[in-house]
Amino acid sequence: MPKPNRGKTETIKDRTVYIYLPSLEMVEDWKLRAERAGVSLSKFVIERVLDSIRREDGEEGYLSRAELIKRLRSAEEELKRLRDENRLLRRLVENLDNELKRYRAQPFLEERFEGIRRFDKDLIDLLRRGGTLSEKL
Repeated sequence: MPKPNRGKTETIKDRTVYIYLPSLEMVEDWKLRAERAGVSLSKFVIERVLDSIRREDGEEGYLSRAELIKRLRSAEEELKRLRDENRLLRRLVENLDNELKRYRAQPFLEERFEGIRRFDKDLIDLLRRGGTLSEKL
């Protein structure tokens, strides 16, 4: 199945720019860099030239691909650190909740206890008043 005609084939010669690099080593270096970036050599060169033009024009807020990649890596590292910290804090809260439940239930777990147990005075006063209790106190 042939590719659809998008009008680019007719203008290919008009859009072509030849660049003669000073050495074969530079050609190989650019090809390797393009390959590492995961783009064609043409796209690699276009991207670098546009980066340079935008910097030269002083375009506000413009970040090159390399700068964006650095920021993304930094943000990913911070996200990982915060997730680890969050996981640790959740475990600590869970442990403290369990300890608090155990502490509150402890007076009722002693089977042979005799005497007076210590409770929250406000709760005892509230229960002594009797009547219906609502959530709005």
